[in-house]
Amino acid sequence: GGMRQQLYFFAKEAINNIAKHSKADEVKIHFERDGSNFIFSISNNGADTSIRKSGGQGLKNMLMRAGYLNAAFKSDLQNGTFTVIIYKTT
Repeated sequence: GGMRQQLYFFAKEAINNIAKHSKADEVKIHFERDGSNFIFSISNNGADTSIRKSGGQGLKNMLMRAGYLNAAFKSDLQNGTFTVIIYKTT
């Protein structure tokens, strides 16, 4: 699928992960243009290490979707943040 579809699936995966594992009561979705790069991150205030015990399938799926976008994927589980950086390719 296209970029929009992959970002949608990425967001859905991240939010499902947060809902299942984080005990968060606040989720922030952030879009940012940095020069020609596009940064998309989802963070929450209820970081919980149980996400690591879930078999990591959600993280694997997010990594796979970032791969489809030729994007960098970072997860900071301590701070409950998932970030995709899409580098502008010419």
